[in-house]
Amino acid sequence: MHFLTRTRTLKAALAATLLGLASLAQAAVVLQATPAHAGTAAGTTSVAITATNLAPNTAVGAYEIELFYDAALWTPTTVQFSQYLGDVASFEALTEVDLTVAGLIRLMAISLLGPFDPLPLTAIQPAAGTAFSLVDISFTAVGTGTGSFRLGETLVTDEFGDAVNVVSEPSTIASLSLGMLALLAARGRRAGRCARVSGGTSSAVG
Repeated sequence: MHFLTRTRTLKAALAATLLGLASLAQAAVVLQATPAHAGTAAGTTSVAITATNLAPNTAVGAYEIELFYDAALWTPTTVQFSQYLGDVASFEALTEVDLTVAGLIRLMAISLLGPFDPLPLTAIQPAAGTAFSLVDISFTAVGTGTGSFRLGETLVTDEFGDAVNVVSEPSTIASLSLGMLALLAARGRRAGRCARVSGGTSSAVG
């Protein structure tokens, strides 16, 4: 009876994990700033903000992203938007950069390409699961040390203008989920061994 209960618990946990990962993949995008840390010894560094669509046939249509940095160590010098939302020079996209707050860069971009254009965003951006660049920011060192670069509040919409979920790295989510399942399985095995030992002792005494 205990074995059947543990089996059902493990199956339910596995099903919930897979369902959760599947729901993330239905309407979500991964955003990442690389590198997360950099030293000032080189004098300059470049930070790339990338996106990864998790669902097939979806695309990033617009975004507002905050990037935090250590203003005592770095100052931004150039911001280069990619053409994965369209060519700004050809009026296929609009971009904006806000540097009014020290230590914070607000990046905004919106594609003017529609889903029924001859070359829609789903054709311009890589297939689901492949990271692509949204914007690259170059920094010049103004201090000495190692500083961090991290994303703040973000808003992302798809090619239809609908908001999508911004999630952490999928491998991290999967690793945590598998780790929880492994822990649950290990506890189940330990409980089974304890039950067998307890049962044997009880039988011998009886």
